[in-house]
Amino acid sequence: MFAEYVVRRRMRRFLDSFEHKDFDQLSQAWAQDVIVEFPEGLPMAGAWHGKEEVRRLFESVFAYNRRFAFTVHHIAVSGAWSPMGRSTVLTEWQAEEERMDGHMLKVRVVSVAESRRWRVVRTRDYFSDVPAMAAHYEHIELPSRTSRSLRDGGSL
Repeated sequence: MFAEYVVRRRMRRFLDSFEHKDFDQLSQAWAQDVIVEFPEGLPMAGAWHGKEEVRRLFESVFAYNRRFAFTVHHIAVSGAWSPMGRSTVLTEWQAEEERMDGHMLKVRVVSVAESRRWRVVRTRDYFSDVPAMAAHYEHIELPSRTSRSLRDGGSL
């Protein structure tokens, strides 16, 4: 129970940072070598490696959207009391995103976050409606990346 409470607070802080477009606060949860992955079918599909590459991605996402609102529904934690800070957190949440042109997206998300030394080293997001998510982001200008996207033969 206490572990879930702590994780829920950390997740809320993380999502608050996202809602406020505060990458510096957002990135405090991540290891330097973090990997952020998105599923096939999205403009940002594949893996984004390292804080700097992820920063450029989220700067594009922040510039593309006017506002974000997130609601956490469920959290499950495995390894919460690991002495090495290794854990896996599954979070089910709802995202509401408004593009600069007023287009609204509402989508359910399940995130899987793996931690090492109490920092997220890898996260994967799964969306309930990939086509709606893809349509919302169809005109986003994404930064270049060193990792390969799924379209270029990369994998999750």
